[in-house]
Amino acid sequence: MKTKILSILLCVIIALSAIPVAASAQGPEASFDARDNGWVTSVKNQGDLGCCWAFSGVSVLESEYISKGFGTAENTDFSEAYLIWFAKNPRLTEENMAFGDGENITDVFIGVDINCEEKAGGNSEEVAGVLASGSGIAREEDYPYYRNEISKMGNYSESERYLPECDVCLESYVRFEKNESDAIKSWIKTHGSVTVNYYHDDNFYSNMGKEKTGECAYFTSEVQKINHEVAVIGWDDNFSVNNFLAESKPSGNGAWLCKNSWGKSFGDNGYFWLSYEDVNIGTFSGFSLTKKNECQNLYSYNGRLSNTRLKTVAKDVRLANVFVAEESEKLFAVTLFDFAEKTEMTVCVYTDIADGFANPECGKLVASKEHVVTESGYETVELDTEVYIEKGSRFSVVVKMKGTGEEISYPVECGDLFSSRKNESFICKNGIWIDCLDTDRKYNNTTIGALAYSEHEFVTTENVDPSCTSQGCKKNECQKCHRETVEYFESIGHAWGEWYTVNAPTEQAEGLEKRVCATCKEAEERVLEKLPSEDVPPQEEPTTPEEPPKEEPTTPENPPEEELPDPEEPSQEEPDIPETPSQNEPEPEELSGFFSFFISFFSGIARFFANFINIITSLF
Repeated sequence: MKTKILSILLCVIIALSAIPVAASAQGPEASFDARDNGWVTSVKNQGDLGCCWAFSGVSVLESEYISKGFGTAENTDFSEAYLIWFAKNPRLTEENMAFGDGENITDVFIGVDINCEEKAGGNSEEVAGVLASGSGIAREEDYPYYRNEISKMGNYSESERYLPECDVCLESYVRFEKNESDAIKSWIKTHGSVTVNYYHDDNFYSNMGKEKTGECAYFTSEVQKINHEVAVIGWDDNFSVNNFLAESKPSGNGAWLCKNSWGKSFGDNGYFWLSYEDVNIGTFSGFSLTKKNECQNLYSYNGRLSNTRLKTVAKDVRLANVFVAEESEKLFAVTLFDFAEKTEMTVCVYTDIADGFANPECGKLVASKEHVVTESGYETVELDTEVYIEKGSRFSVVVKMKGTGEEISYPVECGDLFSSRKNESFICKNGIWIDCLDTDRKYNNTTIGALAYSEHEFVTTENVDPSCTSQGCKKNECQKCHRETVEYFESIGHAWGEWYTVNAPTEQAEGLEKRVCATCKEAEERVLEKLPSEDVPPQEEPTTPEEPPKEEPTTPENPPEEELPDPEEPSQEEPDIPETPSQNEPEPEELSGFFSFFISFFSGIARFFANFINIITSLF
């Protein structure tokens, strides 16, 4: 019996201990809202332009910026106009490593093209392309978006493409498919949001829920061409199917919480729910930012996302880009753009590559690191040791992919949206290196980059000395990255001299004293009180004390008269006078201290024996 009871208890304990394990296996929690963490900025309105991709992308970048602790929802506001302009216009200066890359739409904010398509249209890949080139993030206050006055935007100078004010740069760009819901939720919970594109038609949008529960929902089962992009800031696995249209309702609960860019009049103050089951949901995209060194330099030939992946079964596949150092600096990381997920490779850096080099590996191998691509997109691979490169020297970044005889793919630029020059990018198959421009299809650049930084070289541009009452300042500007610093100095205070008399005070007027600052000559005054008057106030005559009446001397002839008490008046009470003992009776003398002690001692002994005798008697 005991054995049976113990067996039952053991089963119960095992079952209870399994409960947490089963809960943890369920993955992310049932619901999440990034607004609860303060990671979401205000809802914007894109107006009539088809630039939802820029608004969703900027919203995601803002949430990432806030989630990293770089800012707050109140003080973080990036510019959509800046991102759109530089995404749609090519690099115009030959000094730019990505010279010629990009679209050429100079009137991007006005009208549509000959195919009646929005010139400002795009997707999250365009956001990634601009960011991967080291551009794309600017403050809204510097480049405002005028949805009602679009002519005010654009025509930004090429010199503004790479702003030194940007304190962050792209660290990674990842893409998720619809069925990777757990990975999407994990990214949102860490970074605040992702973008998602889908097909939107108001005929499938329901605000029935708004009347009932304050929710707005969208779902369609009709396959359509994607036409809109929004930011996803959360989810709810239990979002009811009853919030959707009766004639267009998903089979189960669950939806993504989306932030739109059509103003607060749309949906629930600009937000709505997109069913997990919507058939037109496309790609989810996430962006990770990192703080950058202000004097940081990106070496890259990528002006936008590559659009071609080559496939091969060669066992030895290598890609390389060769760069010329613009400054004497330290190379600390390599960037990879659009490599396939789970690609295994070795990243190498070579320096001291001579003019007329035969291939990118002709220099000195100074760094090597094993790496596996985690997600298809953009990655920053930090080197184990920093590599010094001297200004004007040539160095290369080489990626050696590990072929197994199976088909592998690798990205290159191809098409009219890209431009490249000789001796920049190379491909190697089975030990044979070829310049990309020498291939049959004339590919452009490979998508490999490098990150380096250098020490600032500050030059003083303005120096204002502090004065007695105002602070001074010293402005410096780095000759490399143009970063400005301002140093302030407290006011030095007055150097006052001694007080001196301007007007001496008199009995009729106040006087005046001054002192002067030896530095700025500013004077300070103070008033002296009038002198007291010399007139003597009238003196009071001293009072003479009355002379007491003179007593006549008593003589036998003139004896003093005795004043007798008035017999009619009661006599005054006389004070009690203690009786004075008669002189004949002597005063009793006080017993001496010894005698008193003797009497007390023998009295105590007597009482003791009396008590003792009483006790003995009572016993018998």
